[in-house]
Amino acid sequence: VLLILSLFEASLRQMRIIIIGLISVGCTFIGAAHYLLSLFIFDMKKHYFLLMALLSLSMGLIAQTPNAKDQNQPAAGQADAATGKWAIGISAAPTINTHVSSLAYMKNYTYVPQLSMSYGVDVRYQPYKWLGLRTGIYRIPKNYVLNQSDTIKMGDNSLEFARGELSRNMYVNVPFMADLSVGKKVRYHLFLGGYVGYWYGGSIMGSAMPLMLTSESSMYEGDYVFDSRRDNRFEAGINYGLGLSIPCFSHFGIDVNMLWFYGLTDMQKNNTRQHIPHYNTTFLLQAGITYRWE
Repeated sequence: VLLILSLFEASLRQMRIIIIGLISVGCTFIGAAHYLLSLFIFDMKKHYFLLMALLSLSMGLIAQTPNAKDQNQPAAGQADAATGKWAIGISAAPTINTHVSSLAYMKNYTYVPQLSMSYGVDVRYQPYKWLGLRTGIYRIPKNYVLNQSDTIKMGDNSLEFARGELSRNMYVNVPFMADLSVGKKVRYHLFLGGYVGYWYGGSIMGSAMPLMLTSESSMYEGDYVFDSRRDNRFEAGINYGLGLSIPCFSHFGIDVNMLWFYGLTDMQKNNTRQHIPHYNTTFLLQAGITYRWE
């Protein structure tokens, strides 16, 4: 999307297209080399975005190069969506969290992503029209369900059963992102950066429910009890996203963003011989209101 918008912003001038092409080839080569390297060193699922991010970044930077007719226009270093270099905003976001872990030793188990709501406060600084800095504090539930289904032979009969456990994990995340944007009145954004977080609370709820031969079921629920020998409550990772900002009044704007948080720290400490890492991958569809000032 940023590539197409950048080409449009560049007005398809011949020299600019040549520059865009050269930088795009270079960024594509760098991104492809990084991807190939990640196959052998890193978890490649956490690095798919780099190829498109580098390419989109080059397009956005080239598209913001001013034309000669734009040299005398004011506010070249300000965001067009609202007046001011500083901004503060509030947001809410439907959130989908996916728990990432190996189930190699757990037969018939599956992790199921869960939908919840996140809330946050953003603080932004826009030193240039095309480049800004963004941080804030978000309350993000990172919930998931662990399901098990199996069949037990009992003579000539068999018993099918299912068991599920919902884990509610509450986090506070603080992102630090570069905000690259294109556009005039409506701004289109690419976010790249990292984040840190803290796992401050949680609860569990489960059931063991036979589906045949008996209708009895059992339920349990309670707060999650942290163990300093087992739980790693600090979290850090990579986040990126796409968004747009629309002006409402002279200092207010509406933001709609898609943000991804890839956790790179294990939820549990590696203190056993057969330790299996546990990570969170979280998607936010964020909508909010911002206020800008100088």
